[in-house]
This record gives sequence, C-alpha cells and structure tokens, in this order.
Amino acid sequence: MAAPVERMMVYIDGTEESLTATEFAILLAKNSGAELIACYVVNTRALGELVRTRIFLESEEKEYNRDLEADADRHLNHAQRIAASRDVTIRTVKRQGSVH
Repeated sequence: MAAPVERMMVYIDGTEESLTATEFAILLAKNSGAELIACYVVNTRALGELVRTRIFLESEEKEYNRDLEADADRHLNHAQRIAASRDVTIRTVKRQGSVH
C-alpha cells in the first residue's frame, strides 16, 4: 500500500511562522517517509516596484537583491541543518519571482 503522502513542500520566507512550518514538515516527513522539498522565493517583483517608485536606485536594487539571495541561502541551509539533525533528507529549491 502506498503512503498517503509521498511528497511535501514547505515554503520558507524567513518568518517565525515559516520556521515553525519547516520544523513541522520535517517531523511529518520523518514519520510518513515522504520526500520533503523546501522552497524559498526571492521576491523580484517587490524589488522592481522599489526601483519604479524611485525608492531604490538600480545600483541599490542589485545590492539588495544580493542580500535577499544571501538570506534565502541562509534560511535554506538552516532547514537542511534541522532536517539533518533528525535524519531527514530535504531538497532545497530557490527561485526568483513573486509569490501569489
């Protein structure tokens, strides 16, 4: 008989709620044997809006984008460390775009 859940995804955005969701997803994946995917989306739409409204200059946009990318890597690496401490394999995915 197949497991009720074969694959799960948790969305990470750096908030306390997403950290809690990540920990819960790791426990669910461990108990169910499901594949776990952690996804972080760097919000490029917000960056474009900041430039368009002249809050940021284009050079500032690039620097801020690098900071957002670094944040994404940091949060995804944290999820990997938590999963590894519980002997759970987690696949991380980082994308750029806008979240709906």
